[in-house]
Amino acid sequence: MGEGGASITLQICSFTAPTKIISGVDARKTVGTEVKSLGGKVVFISTDKGIVNAGLLVDILESLSKESLAYVVFDEVETNPAIDIVEKGLQVYRNEECDILLAVGGGSAMDTAKAIGIMVNNPGPIGTYAGVDKYPCAPPNIVSVPTAAGTGAEILSTAVITDRVRNCKISVSGAGQSPRVAIVDPLMLQTLPAAIAAATGMVTLTHAIEGYVSLGSSELTDLLNFKGVQLAAKYLRRFVANRRDLEAATGMQMACLYAALGSSNSGLGNVYAMANSLDGHFNILHGIACAALLPAVMQFNTMACPDKFIEIAGCFGENVSGLPAPEASLKAAVAVRKLVKDIGLPAGLRDMEITEEQIVQMSRDAMGSGISKTNPRETNLMDMIKLYRESI
Repeated sequence: MGEGGASITLQICSFTAPTKIISGVDARKTVGTEVKSLGGKVVFISTDKGIVNAGLLVDILESLSKESLAYVVFDEVETNPAIDIVEKGLQVYRNEECDILLAVGGGSAMDTAKAIGIMVNNPGPIGTYAGVDKYPCAPPNIVSVPTAAGTGAEILSTAVITDRVRNCKISVSGAGQSPRVAIVDPLMLQTLPAAIAAATGMVTLTHAIEGYVSLGSSELTDLLNFKGVQLAAKYLRRFVANRRDLEAATGMQMACLYAALGSSNSGLGNVYAMANSLDGHFNILHGIACAALLPAVMQFNTMACPDKFIEIAGCFGENVSGLPAPEASLKAAVAVRKLVKDIGLPAGLRDMEITEEQIVQMSRDAMGSGISKTNPRETNLMDMIKLYRESI
């Protein structure tokens, strides 16, 4: 991006942002009005038991009731939601004759709602539609209320579902499955455990960094992704320290939105390809995988776009003055390693007892996903294997 934005790129660029975003303190209380405006009458709520037990649905259900809307709460969403959960939710949706989806929670609640929506209007199984725009009929309307600042799933068009039989993740994407409305309220983040705040925050940072250095980046995505890096660098430590810090919570929510808008249009890179594969094999939190993988991949990529990594290092306050570009650019990875340590996440994968055979298979899966095509440095299978080894 350079000083004040640098040169103009003359390439053809495309940018999509289909979701209406309502943000601010008490924004959650507008849920009923927004659902009703979309024509909803019977609401399917995709969430998990932790959200219910924390009392985060209380104001939302009250808002729905004020608009005389019926609803059913499906609270069986789990981390890295699997095909069987989607099928179970689909049966509830149909049995209760629902006509709109409301996702309340983290990325898993959003992904579950999107996958159920696809299956409502299209014959199964969900794996049939892996890829982009593979299903013929658009899903019902979705409204999202995030309770974490991480994946940006509240505005994204992608659902990631775990196939437990094949130990892999299925990515299904289509413009019709982006939530019509995202309601972003910092008060919904107050009960988030510190460890989850740290993990989801690393997903945001990964989106922002990988989107910023992506081969698919443009002036517009650079503005969004770089702002995401700046905000995460400023607020993630504070947010992990105190989720009731409304400035920090809002800062991380905005970082998440900027990064999601930017990276969904620019594409991502090796970290996301590798993390998805790792999640599929070991069912770990996506943010834990990102935290373990991001520094090594950043170091690998610095030679491809050193100026951008120098700018990233500057966001974290690293002193790069007077250093040659190759050395200065490596400070970005150093800064992220410090951050991972400070927020209490594992610095690597050493506790997971990953075998060499699993590393090779995960590397093949990561290469096969196609996500690495926009990684700034060309990557082959042996590079991927080496990156996994360096992250242990």
